Amino acid sequence: MVFSAMSSFSSTTPNQGTNRTAIDSLAYQLATVSMQETFGHDPHPWQADILATLFQKKHGEPYLLVRPTGGGKSMIRDTFSSAKPGTIVLSLAPLLSLSKDQVTKLEIKAKTPHLVSIHLDEYRSPQHVAAITKRILMHPRTSASLILFASPQILGSQYRALLKLLIINNMLSMVCIDEVHLMVQFGLRFRAEFLHLKELLFLPLLVAPPNNKPPDMTYTMIPVLFMTATADSIMLRQLEDITGYSFHASNLFWPSAKDMTQRRQALKYMPTTMIASILRPLTKSCFGVGSNKKFIVYGNSRLQVEQTHSSYRKWLDDEALDDDVILIVGTQSREQKFHRTTLFLNPDACHRQSTDLSFNARGCFTTRAMGSAGWDDPSIHYICSVDFPVDILSLAQEKGRAGRRATAMGKDDIYYCVASLESYLYLLRRIEFDDPSSDGSVNPEDERLFDKFISKKDFKTYQLQRLSKVLKLLVLPTECQQCTLERELANPFSPSESDVLLPCVSFCQFCVDKGVHPKFPRININGLRKALVDLFLGDNQLQDPGFEKGGLIDSLRAYPDASILFFSVSSKSLPSPIVIKNLLLMLFTADLLTHRVVQREVPNKIDGSLAMKSFLLARLQTMSNGTLAIHDDSRWLCIPCISQ
Repeated sequence: MVFSAMSSFSSTTPNQGTNRTAIDSLAYQLATVSMQETFGHDPHPWQADILATLFQKKHGEPYLLVRPTGGGKSMIRDTFSSAKPGTIVLSLAPLLSLSKDQVTKLEIKAKTPHLVSIHLDEYRSPQHVAAITKRILMHPRTSASLILFASPQILGSQYRALLKLLIINNMLSMVCIDEVHLMVQFGLRFRAEFLHLKELLFLPLLVAPPNNKPPDMTYTMIPVLFMTATADSIMLRQLEDITGYSFHASNLFWPSAKDMTQRRQALKYMPTTMIASILRPLTKSCFGVGSNKKFIVYGNSRLQVEQTHSSYRKWLDDEALDDDVILIVGTQSREQKFHRTTLFLNPDACHRQSTDLSFNARGCFTTRAMGSAGWDDPSIHYICSVDFPVDILSLAQEKGRAGRRATAMGKDDIYYCVASLESYLYLLRRIEFDDPSSDGSVNPEDERLFDKFISKKDFKTYQLQRLSKVLKLLVLPTECQQCTLERELANPFSPSESDVLLPCVSFCQFCVDKGVHPKFPRININGLRKALVDLFLGDNQLQDPGFEKGGLIDSLRAYPDASILFFSVSSKSLPSPIVIKNLLLMLFTADLLTHRVVQREVPNKIDGSLAMKSFLLARLQTMSNGTLAIHDDSRWLCIPCISQ
């Protein structure tokens, strides 16, 4: 697959709000009346824009709706459903807890009895499936509208026959796919149910272009609406490959950078392995008397999350607050994850079904894939990542879990990233060696399906590019980090020349520290070059540094006058290991060091047996004066990759 930002796009200018003059004014009026009846308030201009477009269209097309988290995307689906009696809308979400949460909120917020929601995942027995199927197929066109919430898993198994009948009999009025960024990310991680939706759902909805319509556009029986808070041009290209649709520029409802501005959360980064020292004071206010604050802790690996949770629980035990934090990881069953998510987001619902009313979950520890979207709880104030986010989209989604109150402000809602050189090395190792199909959970057919739209080599390259953007945003920002984030999430196909993004002043680390992070000392590049060349080639050359943990770090610390040479600091004391790690992380982020992850057979010191270990081989790139370029593999530095 070629990652081209404009590979299949028409030059048509995408919509930018309410400038679609061709839309009938009656469609706008219908949008306004429908939302007033459903939710009791008028739509925002962008909501009226897309609703009017959906109402007016006589044929179906695929649409992409990008809007900041918590901005009212789901109201488009719900308002469309309630506009006409008897409408049936199918809404897919990758996470079971997300669909359940949306059903609950819809029952509370909807002001009209003419809208009924059914969560198909709740009815799994053959008897229940048969009853629900009969109810839906016999649904009268003159009664209340139905929204069918489902996961791709249940749709492709128990309700496969129902879906086929709904399509054949033209009973659906719209298909909505929520949190579509997860569909793309999980699809690239070999979640076969998403890849199979192409044959099961998307292609059966295709129709020939209507008369007098551009033949290069994709047309469907009904509108197909994809919604997400985070997207980029590469994600859109991957979505086209997974679905078989081509998204016309005029069907992108994608805001500019200025419209993506939503600075309700402070953004902070701390380069350290001392997670507890950051996490405890950050979340302590959640356990105060009468506090309604909650927090989420994210990590890239199950082991890292479990270890952090265990350490935190020990601290809570000392405070007699046992069981006030929840762990959600991949080893748990589907039912366990769903129950624990509900316990965290909606404990009242669990209390109604249990005699234990004392449990009040304040914190949740989870891996990124489990809770990176759909958790809509205004009580969540703090987000802490104990690893680097894997990409800008994940960072934005996690950041958006906090600050979901109308009165939220950055001083009360914080996204905190606590990550170090070890976190970076772990991600590099995982990108290089982690094969989702290696554990036997993916069959060869699904793997071939994956390879149809992107090779593993291209996917790894894409992962490295995404990680590099995150590092530059967090570790070496060149401007207000909030501005960078908003620009990354803005419409890449129609950038607005009128966007003037002002610095956040106090809601990001760059603005607070005036561009110089106190944990990252200024580097004397010439002095560092001298030391590295010496360690490569000179009298102080490293002896198999990769075979001993900390070989390079210890050698740099012990280099003669290291503090003066590296940081121009008049000190004879050795720089701390953390400072050296920060130094190396900065070099990788600034592309002064490149990397290559390899596996080597390393002899055991005790019995001489060989074991496979992973190393990060790094070499110094050509520096600013162009005098140093080491290409010989024997001249590469060898740093142990620290597994988590």
